[in-house]
Amino acid sequence: MALDFALQLKKNIDQLNKLRDDIRKTSRIKHKSKEDQEKLAMTCKIFYDNFYDLAFPGGYQAICDLKKSEPQAIDNAIAYLKANPYFFRSGYIKEHILTTLKKLDLTALQQLKLQNVIINVIDLYYCREFRYYCRLAKKIPSEFFIEKLQRKSKSGDLNIAKRASWVLDSILK
Repeated sequence: MALDFALQLKKNIDQLNKLRDDIRKTSRIKHKSKEDQEKLAMTCKIFYDNFYDLAFPGGYQAICDLKKSEPQAIDNAIAYLKANPYFFRSGYIKEHILTTLKKLDLTALQQLKLQNVIINVIDLYYCREFRYYCRLAKKIPSEFFIEKLQRKSKSGDLNIAKRASWVLDSILK
């Protein structure tokens, strides 16, 4: 099921990015005629009408299911974070998911998957939702996870070391 979710997510994100590009192209037209303005309005309407269904497979209802601790919704949220999609407003969606996951009772396997997601984010880059990853890490610590973070905090790459230290600090506070 996670593979189906990941494939659907990729397809959806490609479609969202195409719609967003259409908005950019349409909005760049100089000396907009009435037809151009209508085309832009229609393009924006299509984008925003489909945003939540495309941004997270299952749409808004799937996010509501996550709040209800539905096991499949939790697994899909973890798969979403693992895929780390990037598109317009994706950071806000990740923040919402991370905040919600922090409030849930997670299984040991789910915690392990999230620890691996956090380690991967540390290796990638700093992002707007990084502090939310730190807050979640505080809820799911393990000896193995802390050891991994300690090794990362001594990385030759100063950015990775800094991000790993931030996660460690949030756990050990």
